[in-house]
Amino acid sequence: MDKPKSKSEQIRQLAVQGMPTADIARYLNLRYQHVYNVLAQEKMLPSKMKKYPILTEKPSLSSAQLVSRGFLPVAKWVKRDEMEIQSSVRLPPKPAVYAFAVDGQVQYVGVATKSVAQRLGHYSRPGPSQKTNQRINALIKQLLMDGKSVEILLAHPPDLDWNGFPVDGCSGLELGIIKKFELNWNIRSSN
Repeated sequence: MDKPKSKSEQIRQLAVQGMPTADIARYLNLRYQHVYNVLAQEKMLPSKMKKYPILTEKPSLSSAQLVSRGFLPVAKWVKRDEMEIQSSVRLPPKPAVYAFAVDGQVQYVGVATKSVAQRLGHYSRPGPSQKTNQRINALIKQLLMDGKSVEILLAHPPDLDWNGFPVDGCSGLELGIIKKFELNWNIRSSN
């Protein structure tokens, strides 16, 4: 019987196949920094990535699945003018888990720990150092220019208590969804 491969061996094997560092972390459910450190130690950090088959075992997530579990379709992204996008309705100033769906498929899930209105406003007008907001803003703008619709869904899960410790319902739900489903716009590893 073969001895199971260590995580480091699995990381090296996937890198040799041409898989990018972030995708290795996501596929093996490891922190990006750990994968990076293993590859850096072996001098295996890729300079140019080759194409590789998608090795995900995560299912996709539909907006219908979210709605059936308590999310509400509350708005759509719309063009405000040539340079800016905005929500089609005023969003609530309270915590929420939000999802963006295109053609009924969820592409992105995030959390607003204080105000969903304020958080989604950062996608409308991303600052110069807000790389994720800039990336998502560009994706939404391109889809709107292509005549697509980007739906916004919200959930407001309750906070919980675990043995006397507070558990943030929104943060926990966001992490759980990202871990379980393949979401094309979520690129950070969540372990």
